[in-house]
Amino acid sequence: MYCQQCGTTIDADANFCGGCGLPSSSVEGEAVVRRAALPVPVGGPYTNRAARTGSSFVTFARDALKGPWQASRATGENQLLEGVLTLVAIALLMPLYSYFVAREAAGGFGGFVEVPFGATVLEPFLYMLLFLAVYAGINVGVAKLMHNDVSFKNVLARYGALAIIPGCGLVLANFLQLISLNFVGALVYLVTLVAFLLASVTLVFSIDADRETEGGLDSFYGLLITSVVMMLFFFLVGMSIVDRMVNQMPFLW
Repeated sequence: MYCQQCGTTIDADANFCGGCGLPSSSVEGEAVVRRAALPVPVGGPYTNRAARTGSSFVTFARDALKGPWQASRATGENQLLEGVLTLVAIALLMPLYSYFVAREAAGGFGGFVEVPFGATVLEPFLYMLLFLAVYAGINVGVAKLMHNDVSFKNVLARYGALAIIPGCGLVLANFLQLISLNFVGALVYLVTLVAFLLASVTLVFSIDADRETEGGLDSFYGLLITSVVMMLFFFLVGMSIVDRMVNQMPFLW
């Protein structure tokens, strides 16, 4: 501790400054005031963690946009969070676009038609999450047949890297729909669906490219098995979604 008047060093147990005689209580008071005036750090551990996650996701998305194939092969379980966030965003943005389109179409009926948010967004969102999880699980099973020992987390991270471009397309399509550029938004949405289909197909080849042993199932048959199983699953779930939506929109009958 230093004397504020003459700058002499003062011991912690001293009552007076040895240089000028100033009482040490005055010096301590100054120190307390100075400490109180220091700025309080903003944010806590959760804020810092969110900032790190956001920065990591931006890097993940940038690399995936530059080269989806290379990014998917370089992605591992340590990018699981970024991959899952991408897939969750896609699962939400797909039905959200349909909701915006349906709501605008319902506006042509003079406001007498109400588009249920739960039936058009929330339920399809949950179904889409289930679809993505099942698809990733099937790819894990196919990878085992290919003699490639990959984990479910690894497949989700790879899938997320490949799905970055469709995710960005869905963000753009929803934005265009909101500002009433309907035709352009519809084109972007259709292109995005094609891109998402390609990303899903590419996932099988991304897994196969990293197999460490020879033999096993050929990637063509792996893709065939995955496609047949998912077409059946998608058909059953799609019929269930359509049936629920129709039942909640009695104005159609």
